[in-house]
Amino acid sequence: MVFVGPGPKIGPYADPDNAFINPALNVARVGGDYKGEELPYWPNYSQISAKARATYLDWLATGRKDPDYEAGYVFLFFYGLERRTFVDRTDAVEAQAIMAEVARLREIYGHNYSIQRYLGAFLDTASLLFENDDTQPVFDKPGYEMPLSVALTLGRKAGAGEALDADWLLSWLMCDPECRLRTPAKRAFPEFRALFGLLFNTRHPDGLKVRSPKRKLKVVYQAASGNFEMDLGQITGPVPDISTIRKPLSIAQEIADEAMANLD
Repeated sequence: MVFVGPGPKIGPYADPDNAFINPALNVARVGGDYKGEELPYWPNYSQISAKARATYLDWLATGRKDPDYEAGYVFLFFYGLERRTFVDRTDAVEAQAIMAEVARLREIYGHNYSIQRYLGAFLDTASLLFENDDTQPVFDKPGYEMPLSVALTLGRKAGAGEALDADWLLSWLMCDPECRLRTPAKRAFPEFRALFGLLFNTRHPDGLKVRSPKRKLKVVYQAASGNFEMDLGQITGPVPDISTIRKPLSIAQEIADEAMANLD
């Protein structure tokens, strides 16, 4: 799952693609830079030190599983997976293997916020391209922004005039950057989710309909490598952008506040 070779030139300064392992470059006899002290914030195999290259190759050779390695080494590898999936447009079989590897890496290195954010966004986007399963509500978003799958599903429901159930309204609330949840909801989430559903169904037995906004969602994948962005609009079609609507979130927050008070 790696690219080997000098790689193409990219960007305004014609830098080598940061996903490629160039075998012509020097590698130290010993690595050991586990903490990434010789790694820049945006690592590029062709531009890091010989010691950092040795450390990266050691990490690859030992199964990409040591949690003590700096996240930058994970990203050097991940850049290639992004490229293979979205630039090369690999087939569905290989894509499933890549997605499984990304999910494994996120499990090991998920203590790092950037890993959670970028690998989570990759999985969210790749699932839209290569999986046909129904999208499920998300209650634990990996980054600051709403997961693309949630934004698409909510937008499509609004566009079709379909009422939201309790779980989708709760997902919308928890994926919103301004969501406020206190300790009872975080410590006893299964109970909080059940109570939120009970209160929602009492107030909205037929579900909650959301007006369809005029503005359309911009569906773009921004590569963590910084080498490309992918416009998914042709794949998803026009979808209403629910980020312009706040009333459903106010309703959701009121229900959530009551549920948390009762749990407290």
